[in-house]
Formats: sequence, C-alpha cells, structure tokens
Amino acid sequence: EDMAKLETAFKDAGHSTEAASEVYEDFYAILGESDRSVEAVNHLAELTDNTEDLTKWQTIAAGVTAKFGDSLPIEGLTEAANETAKVGKVTGPLADALNWAGISEDEFNAKLEKCNSEQERATLITETLNTQYADAATKYKELNGSIMEAQRAQSEYTDAMAGIGEAAEPVMTSLKLMGAGMLTSLTPAVDLIGEGLTGVLNGADGAADTLAEGLSSGLDTIVAGVSSAMPQITSTIGSLFPAILTMLSDNLPMLASSLGSLAVELVSGLSK
Repeated sequence: EDMAKLETAFKDAGHSTEAASEVYEDFYAILGESDRSVEAVNHLAELTDNTEDLTKWQTIAAGVTAKFGDSLPIEGLTEAANETAKVGKVTGPLADALNWAGISEDEFNAKLEKCNSEQERATLITETLNTQYADAATKYKELNGSIMEAQRAQSEYTDAMAGIGEAAEPVMTSLKLMGAGMLTSLTPAVDLIGEGLTGVLNGADGAADTLAEGLSSGLDTIVAGVSSAMPQITSTIGSLFPAILTMLSDNLPMLASSLGSLAVELVSGLSK
C-alpha cells in the first residue's frame, strides 16, 4: 500500500518509480517509520522536479533530525515546504526550520517574493535548507551510520516480504469470498438452530424438531458448499505456491542481503 501511494505520487509528478523507492528507503533509514517516510516523500514528489533535489532533501532530513528530532517532524517540514512553494509565503514547520537555524522569516519571505515561479521558490527553499543543515547531516550519518544501515536493511526486508504478500493476496481474497458465500448460505440454518435451542430451553412443543432441522440443514449446506468449492479451492491453493516461489526467487538476493545486514548489526550491538 505504501509503495502504491509513492509510485502514484511520483508518476503524477513526472518522477520514476525507482526514484520513489530510493528516496523512501533513504527517509526510512533516517526516520525508521514507514508511515512518516511515505508522507514526507509524497510531498517531495510535488516539490522537486529532479533527482538532485530529492538527494538534497535526504540531507535536509538527516540534518533536521540530528538537530531537532521529533520536535520538528520531517513530514510536516516537507508539507510546509510544498505549501510555501505554492503560496509564496513561509508556512508551518518551515518557519521553525528557518528561525531555529537563525534565518529571518521576513527576509526569506522577501526572497520568495522575488521568485517568478513555484519552481523557483521550491529551489530557493531546497538550497537554503540544504546549505544550512548539510554539516549536521554529515555528523548525524557519521554517528548513526550503523543505525541507518540497520533501518535501511529493515526497509528492504519489509519490501521483500511485501512482494510475497502481493503474490498471495489475490489467492487469500478468493478464499475469503468463498468463505463469505458459505457463511451467508448458513444463515437460515443458524436461525433455525437458535430458534430450536431457545424453544428446547423453554420447553416449547416441536422445538427439538426445529433444532434437529437446523442442524441437519447446516450440515447439508456445509457439505454442499465444500463439495462445490473444492475444485476452486484446489486450483487456488495450487496457484499460490508457484506465485510465492517466483516472488521468493525474485526477492531472494534482497532478502538474504537484508537478513545478513540485520545479523551483522545485531552481533555488533551485542559486542558493545
């Protein structure tokens, strides 16, 4: 779901799906959270028009995180930067990112007014923040390199598992639909069982017959449903394994690399 959101946003903005995946992974390495990374990167799809600026925003994210942590959320900053580029006036967390770095908000607004287009304003925002936070980003990466690599490995592992889930999802959906149909067919029998059981407990005449009828009807429905669905169930399960094997084969190198990186980080952490 996350990658579908990213790919949609990036394609609409003229970027490649590869760029979406790479930038998301960079942000996940910094933030360690998928939802926040997706939100932050989605705004960048609208704000930037080239991979160079996307790379600069990875630097900005690392620098801002190093200096302010969660007190200045990156997803809020990218949203505010996007909005500022559109309206031509500093908004939201972007004001904090500028003010806390010693940059006058009024002076920056004056620079925005001199820009002739939204893209010029976006470039001004990106260049200003990149210049201001580059040193902090470098130090952050030096001190937290192992953590970032571990989180990057976690992202790759999650992506690989998501690929397997994508292959299995249609099969599971088919099984759920068959189950839903069978449950719907059982409703009349369950009603009879409930009515008969209540009657038996209250000593009503004919309640035992009603209960027996409900149980018999329910059993017949289950047998008929399973018999009818068995060819489809067999076919569906049969198609699941080739799909999973194909997905495993496609993602095995990434999966092995990610697990290896996680193992190295674990051993390194324990040794400390």
